[in-house]
Amino acid sequence: MAFKFSENILGVELDISYAKFLSDDGFLYFCISFNNQRLQMQTEKHELQYQFKKWAQKLINDFNACAEIFGNNANIIFSSGFCDVSLLLNVSIDYYLSNKIGDEHLEWVDSKNERQVSFVKSTLKYISFVNQLGANSSPILTPQVMPNINFIKGDDNPFSKNETSMTTIKNTLTCMNSTMEQKNDLISQIKIKWIIASAENNISEWIAKGKKDQITNWLKQQELFTNTISNWLSPYSVSHDFIKVIILHFDLMTVFTPDSAKLRLKQLKQSWSQSKTRDKNKDNTQVNFILPVKTKEKLISICAATGVSRNKFLEGVIKDEYEKLKNTHKDGG
Repeated sequence: MAFKFSENILGVELDISYAKFLSDDGFLYFCISFNNQRLQMQTEKHELQYQFKKWAQKLINDFNACAEIFGNNANIIFSSGFCDVSLLLNVSIDYYLSNKIGDEHLEWVDSKNERQVSFVKSTLKYISFVNQLGANSSPILTPQVMPNINFIKGDDNPFSKNETSMTTIKNTLTCMNSTMEQKNDLISQIKIKWIIASAENNISEWIAKGKKDQITNWLKQQELFTNTISNWLSPYSVSHDFIKVIILHFDLMTVFTPDSAKLRLKQLKQSWSQSKTRDKNKDNTQVNFILPVKTKEKLISICAATGVSRNKFLEGVIKDEYEKLKNTHKDGG
């Protein structure tokens, strides 16, 4: 059975069995990626099909271009002296299926876990970012994976629906310019990174210990996205759940720059503590005075015995003496 002309983007008679591939975004992305085609992060299907048609027509009309991609298989495709489109599609589909990353390769990823899915997707984006800068510019997962120009295949928003994100993750891994062995190794490394992030990033626990709204509002005023690990997350902090963005930010820092992550969180905790102290003491003022050593020792002993702080003790003594003074003047007046 052949396609109806309106259903066939290549415009030639083809078996209906090709239909599912010519409407499969993953297959279209995979073929287009051979040309390092620049596409928007999220491309409509009709645009993908149009770009695929241009790619296929280039191979149909150029044996050398076909051989650059498919090697000796180009001889099979052009065995009759011209391109057999069905054979071209057969070879393309075989290449796609042998490189395709499916659910079976990502069994450890819980598609219902927003934090985990966002982490995996953002790690892939980080790899792309680092490779654009150069292999030695920042910590990178191994083996070295050289992405195509448009590395992320699909929607690069870390906080899009999990289903959409999982499709992007699989398509992106499928289109990587690397062997299946390298892809599986990379997936294993991302899994290890996730285990580390989920175990060691405790910023959510710190936030939960205090008043969430107060800490959240305070965090929004801090400079958080100043490092190259995830500065591209900054716009999402305004348009998405702020706490989810911050947790993802520290997940990435925890696995790629662990020392910076620990130091930054320590600084935030100290600053928050100081901020609370300032708010608590905003109606108080600092008074400096000198006490003889023996008097200071007595003050320390009294406070230790009563369990009252020095500030509270002195405040109480002054208050009592003030009340006595007021009563004396009242009686004398």
